[in-house]
Amino acid sequence: MSADLNLGENLSRSEMLTALTHYYRADVSRSLAWRERLDRTTNWAVGATAAFLGFVCCIRISSTAFSTAASLWRPVRPGLKTCLPICDTPSIKSP
Repeated sequence: MSADLNLGENLSRSEMLTALTHYYRADVSRSLAWRERLDRTTNWAVGATAAFLGFVCCIRISSTAFSTAASLWRPVRPGLKTCLPICDTPSIKSP
């Protein structure tokens, strides 16, 4: 397979600079879009986890589903508690 790798051989200096400028702008735009997508995903994950833990810690529900999910989502680092006291309101006891 013989490929011609001398693509910029016939371009003038200004044409080469224009091509490199457009290539650089496209690459920066693509990397910024990827970074924004990752930031948005991280923000949703942090917000959902905080809301879930806040709900589970502040309201005592007799269902085992919330406690099971909270135990699965607990922090991996030793020394941190699974459910931190987020709310100042007293817990509501279920009947």
